[in-house]
Formats: sequence, C-alpha cells, structure tokens
Amino acid sequence: MTRTFAHRHGLGPLPTEDPNLVNQDPLNKYNEWQRDFRLGHLDLPLLRYSVKESSCIQGLVITHLDQVPEKKLYCSRYDGLGNRSIRDLACCFDPKPVMETFDSVPELLASELDLPVMARSSGENDNWVMDL
Repeated sequence: MTRTFAHRHGLGPLPTEDPNLVNQDPLNKYNEWQRDFRLGHLDLPLLRYSVKESSCIQGLVITHLDQVPEKKLYCSRYDGLGNRSIRDLACCFDPKPVMETFDSVPELLASELDLPVMARSSGENDNWVMDL
C-alpha cells in the first residue's frame, strides 16, 4: 500500500521532501507523539527497494488519489549514492533525487514496479475501487 506521494511523521530522512507540497489530509497534522507530518514526491527507488525486500507482494493498493501533487513529480533514481545501495540512502552525504514527471500514478507504479494495481482509494470517505 502506498500513497500518491511520499510522507513521513517526525524526524529522519525524506529525500524527496518538498516544503511547497500542501498537506490536504486533516488527520495527519502535527502532534506531540508523531511530530510534523512531512510530504515529498513519489520515490520509486525506495518503493522498488521495499517491493524487492518484501517478496510476498502480489499487487499494489494506492491511496490518496484525490491528493496527487499539482507538479506530478517523482524520483526515478538518485545521483550521489556512489557505490552505496539504496538501503544506505540515509547515510549518504548528499544524495540528489533525479525528478521526472508522470501522468498517472497507477500507471506509473504498475509499470515501474511490475505489479498490478489491485485497489485504489480517493476522497474524504475513502471511495475504494477494486481492480481485481
């Protein structure tokens, strides 16, 4: 399961973080326990890594399709990793996300991750569409 954008609560690496992205989710705001809710652009290298490390994934569930960022950018790869793997991304001195544009989140993710989209949701009331 993934959103149409990268996100993180609190401190820590979020390589595609973009302070210009607007949080449209009223349930994910600052709180004492989780701290700030930060937003970034879709991060395909990290999603690819997650899929590879989780060998049992059979398909994708994509949420927040009503909150696709206006710029429609995603990270296709990183410059500056040297001989490190994506697993070491947080340790790198200055990895640079290489950004590209997309038209459709489901099409991009299905193509790039080589997995079928099994379900999608959007809207305040989580309007689900099953793609089975």
